[in-house]
Amino acid sequence: MLKLVVFDCDGVMFSSREANRADYHDLLRAVSCPPMDEAELEFVHVQNVLTAVAYILRNHPQ
Repeated sequence: MLKLVVFDCDGVMFSSREANRADYHDLLRAVSCPPMDEAELEFVHVQNVLTAVAYILRNHPQ
C-alpha cells in the first residue's frame, strides 16, 4: 500500500495567496501596522517567510 503526504508550499496545486494574505494581516495587526496593499501581497506571496516579514515591516521600525 502506498502512503504519502503532499505539501503544496508554492501554490502549484492549490492557491495559497488568500491564506498568505490572512496570515500576514494577522501578524501586521498584532504589531499595530496597517494591512498590506496589493503590491506588497504580490511580493510576499513568492518569498520565503523571513524575506516577506522583513519586507512588510520595512516601514515600521518598532
